[in-house]
Amino acid sequence: MTAQKKKQAAKIESEFDDVVARLIQTNPTELAEAMAAEVLQQRERVNKRFAEARKEIEDGARPRKGRFSL
Repeated sequence: MTAQKKKQAAKIESEFDDVVARLIQTNPTELAEAMAAEVLQQRERVNKRFAEARKEIEDGARPRKGRFSL
């Protein structure tokens, strides 16, 4: 293993150790709240897109710019 690869491996290992240390220090309730907030945001985005798609279907798959005429 070259010196450069050893340095990269040591850097990755130290970064991993830092991540594990932060994970251990994390309060489980805070983690659960953060995950729940993210899920709620995703649900809001999905519901918004669902409503937009439903509106497009009701309008005949045309954006809401008025009725189509020839």
